[in-house]
Amino acid sequence: MSGMTDRDLLVAKEVALLLRVDVQRVYELARTGQIPFILLGQRQYRWSRKIVERWLDTGGSQNTAEVANDV
Repeated sequence: MSGMTDRDLLVAKEVALLLRVDVQRVYELARTGQIPFILLGQRQYRWSRKIVERWLDTGGSQNTAEVANDV
């Protein structure tokens, strides 16, 4: 993920807006492996904008590892 800027990484609130769900639902999706995420340190979740958009394009149904590899 080298070359990423702050704009390329989303926080939970931004992902929630994209998905039109509550922030807690975003964390739940991450914890259960339903949406790909990046863990910075022990508790700082971030999401790649490109990967989230790709995941959305597949209807959220594609395997998270496949989505990350496709980007």
